[in-house]
Amino acid sequence: MVQVKRLFPVILAAIILRIFSPGAAFAAEKGVMATIGSHAVTSADVDRRLQNLPEGYRDVFSKEGGREELLKEMVRIEVFSQEARALGLHTDKEFRARIAELTKSLLAAEYVKHILSKVNVSEDEAKKYYGEHRDELKVPERMKTQSVLVRVAPEASPQALEKEEAKAKDARERLLKGEDLSNLSQDNMTGSVDQFSRGRLVPEIEESVFALKDGDVSPVLRVRDGFVVFKVEQRSPERDLGYAEAKADIIGLLKQEKEKAGFEAAEAGLFSKYKVSFQSDEAEKASGVKKEDYFEGKITAVSKDGGEGIVGTFLMDITGADPGFRRASVRVTAATRIFKGREAKAGAGFDDLKAGQSIKILFDGPVMHTYPVQAKAKEVLILTEEKTP
Repeated sequence: MVQVKRLFPVILAAIILRIFSPGAAFAAEKGVMATIGSHAVTSADVDRRLQNLPEGYRDVFSKEGGREELLKEMVRIEVFSQEARALGLHTDKEFRARIAELTKSLLAAEYVKHILSKVNVSEDEAKKYYGEHRDELKVPERMKTQSVLVRVAPEASPQALEKEEAKAKDARERLLKGEDLSNLSQDNMTGSVDQFSRGRLVPEIEESVFALKDGDVSPVLRVRDGFVVFKVEQRSPERDLGYAEAKADIIGLLKQEKEKAGFEAAEAGLFSKYKVSFQSDEAEKASGVKKEDYFEGKITAVSKDGGEGIVGTFLMDITGADPGFRRASVRVTAATRIFKGREAKAGAGFDDLKAGQSIKILFDGPVMHTYPVQAKAKEVLILTEEKTP
């Protein structure tokens, strides 16, 4: 959940805005919510600031009391900035350099918005994609189950394991008799109703569950957290995804691919226009990344269209990186080594890379300091843990 964060450290214990002048009520009627000297902050000003906030923060400040908190923040910024200017802090050389860099970043962001604003996906393009990939567009087989999990501590003794397994066996008997345990909450035992498709559970558990029919109860299964029993309430077989259902996702995918292509084309054109060149040592220094450095992060998008010599590309957000290096566009080649699991024991391929996965990556060669930064992957380790009930 996004929490309200103040833009500046709280220097005063509280800033309370009180307008005691006789004209205060009249001003409020005109939409003025606060005044700082001759400067007025209106309801429209607050609305504009609210709309410019990132979505998560916008939701928070839209709730009860949020507009008043945002108003106070706007007033803080105004009075603190006025005082900084009165002290001449705006003339500081380092500050002016920071403003220049910020201006560049904002202008670059505006140019990217300008490029992406021209990207559109037509109905015909979406239908063409659907026709070409219809065999791949499926609603996977799904299972609705009632389950009971008996949790066991990792360091549990054999005697404790036997005792907890007996609890799971008793729960299984109760499920066989038709008892509803979906709301069970007792010591280390919990019941729940879940819906999932293939691929969510670890293979050995999935095989046992998907072998069941409606109304069947599984044997007691050993999982990482303890013992679990499933009762199948409803199975939904795999089916073709209709165009109406797939349309929004198809348009989103095609738009993302067009945006990526448009961004890369613009980048290549501007690099040529402004005669950009990268030397290995300088590129490493500019990006702050060394070839032998590993980084962790999360994949946000994957595309198979990588160009000549490239298997595919993916976008990732790098954990803990500086803002200018937080997002990376990574090229995967035939030489890129891809593994699954934190022990890197299982081999994998490009098709195993999915949006939302946590990964660790080793870059190969210099990293281009663009936004997002451009890099080639030497190794990719998929860290996403095995899925368990």
